[in-house]
Amino acid sequence: MKRTLFKITLITICLGSFFTSCKKDDIVLQSNDPVFHIDEFAAMLSAMMEDSNIAFQYCIAKEGQFYTSDANGWALNPADNAASGIGVEMTPTTRMNIASITKPLTGTAVMKMLYDDPNISMDSKIAPYLPSHWDIIPTLEGLTFRQCLTHTTGIAASGTGIASLKETWTNGGIFIQGDYFYSNENFAIFRLVLPYIFYSDEMQEVENDFPGNDDKINEAASAYYVEIINDLVLAKAGIDYADCKPTTDAPRLYNFPNGNLSGVDPGDWTLSCGGGGWNLSSFELLAYMSYFSNSESIVPASIRQKMWDESIGCVQKNTEHGMSYSHGGALTYNSPARGMYGWIIYFPNNVQFSVLINSRRADPNWEGYFEQFNMIHDFYNKSWH
Repeated sequence: MKRTLFKITLITICLGSFFTSCKKDDIVLQSNDPVFHIDEFAAMLSAMMEDSNIAFQYCIAKEGQFYTSDANGWALNPADNAASGIGVEMTPTTRMNIASITKPLTGTAVMKMLYDDPNISMDSKIAPYLPSHWDIIPTLEGLTFRQCLTHTTGIAASGTGIASLKETWTNGGIFIQGDYFYSNENFAIFRLVLPYIFYSDEMQEVENDFPGNDDKINEAASAYYVEIINDLVLAKAGIDYADCKPTTDAPRLYNFPNGNLSGVDPGDWTLSCGGGGWNLSSFELLAYMSYFSNSESIVPASIRQKMWDESIGCVQKNTEHGMSYSHGGALTYNSPARGMYGWIIYFPNNVQFSVLINSRRADPNWEGYFEQFNMIHDFYNKSWH
């Protein structure tokens, strides 16, 4: 397959939609200080991505301004395109399921809501914003926004559908509250909470029209949640309307190194989104990151720093030049192993990086995921000299 280069086309065509300028010069603070060489960083990334994945797309920005991008491989293998039998190449603007990179988007919307609404705080309880017919168990009645946003609820379940959420909140299944335990349910619950705040009257009408019907409540809440994320987060970054549904030619998820095996379609996540499931491109993720980190169009600077300091929608990792803030995403399917990886990373010298990969090797302990995440940081460190 002929490789397609996107560095020039993205700068020419897409720059006006999201960013205001583009610089490709190294920024030197002092003549005797190490300098970050962004082109070396990109070259190492491309080489590693080509050797380790079926297909990838990534974008880099500096100080909120688009710098470069790369993509290669089949988003959709010709054999998996039943409609035409023609393969679809991966590009930096190809939308695909971003898995848990959804959590920063959800967390950003929640934090924006908390900033704007003086009646709700980080330490407010979640329970009042859940279906009124749910009989919340006593151990969860006091759980707060802060605990969900920081994965300190103690909830161990990982299901994100309405049945799983109800089971957790009405029948239990927790560890010790306060202990850190990463759970998709901590963010999936906001698929219900946000609509019960922003569309309280409409959600009450659904409850009145369909008493005790969790499926109807979830359908309404999920649709409102998608609108909320678009309004509060994506639109503020100039991103066209998005949702949790794949397009007909969306990337399939493959096995690495055997890309000839049929790919998996992750399907429509609308009714289980919140902790995962949004469909966006690496370029759109970069736009979100750039506006989030270099403007106050999405959240004020104080909220951005609070999210980084308290690891809301991010994890912290030390580099040789300061702290990076990131969130990854992964989907895994077995027999054989297929899936995806992805990350958004804010590096300490105001470099933003987003990457999406539509393959996974057999790594029962997530070796491939952590190996590539660590290599990206290693390349960043090596690019200073």
